[in-house]
Amino acid sequence: MKKLRFDEKYAYLEHEDGTIGRLVIARSPRLARATKEELENYRFMVDGIHWPAVDEDIPFDAFDNEETEAVVDLGAIPEYVSMSYLAQRFFGRSRSWLHNKLKGNFANGKPIAFTPQEMADLKKALEILSSEIKDVATQLPC
Repeated sequence: MKKLRFDEKYAYLEHEDGTIGRLVIARSPRLARATKEELENYRFMVDGIHWPAVDEDIPFDAFDNEETEAVVDLGAIPEYVSMSYLAQRFFGRSRSWLHNKLKGNFANGKPIAFTPQEMADLKKALEILSSEIKDVATQLPC
């Protein structure tokens, strides 16, 4: 029988063979907002776990593939570039859309990931911003 336990940051799934997978709780906004009691109120399904109080389903394989906390790491860029501006200008989307893509958060029980085209668009967006900043910097009087 599978077992599930939690700490402040992770949910740990112990499989019948003794292997343990982990999931960053923050990757699921619904689980991240859940109380301890709501987290501990779950049931195993055929292919995953269901939390009725927060209406969240997470597949078992999401625990086994948890390698990093951030799917896309932009380093310090979010500290000095508005993610709202980046999302709106280059994708026509909201800041939360971009945040969820960068973090690989879950929606409908599946991780949200950039498509190959979106990843290419993100790369191009950062190159454009870099070029624009460089152009302004070179025009400043010394």
